[in-house]
Amino acid sequence: MTPEHRFAAESLRLLDPLPLECDGLARALSMLLARDGIEHQVHIGALSVAGVGRIPHHWWIELEGGEICDARARMWLGADERVPHGVFEAQAWQGYASKRAMRPTLSPVLFGILTGGPTQGYPRASNSKARSSNG
Repeated sequence: MTPEHRFAAESLRLLDPLPLECDGLARALSMLLARDGIEHQVHIGALSVAGVGRIPHHWWIELEGGEICDARARMWLGADERVPHGVFEAQAWQGYASKRAMRPTLSPVLFGILTGGPTQGYPRASNSKARSSNG
């Protein structure tokens, strides 16, 4: 597991309890990753899980190494073990179909609206490339 993977997993764990749907959670996680210089993309598309169901409009993060960050699929598809949650490599039965990839943005105001606090309230990546003046 890379340091970026560990940081994304810990950040997702801290953000998971917030009352956000997939778009808000993906944006909040993206801002923490961007703050610390971790390469990633925000994807908008669909998720199909074989034998479970489909989410026609879904947001998730893809790290530079191809790992997926998703903590809201179970909100719509239930807690079946085949439904992904966390930071992982997508399996054959988990069909992520991106319709659009967005560049990460860092907006302290939007982060505060989504999470109720500043990015400074969240730990930094151990290999942070970001300047301390960012959000």
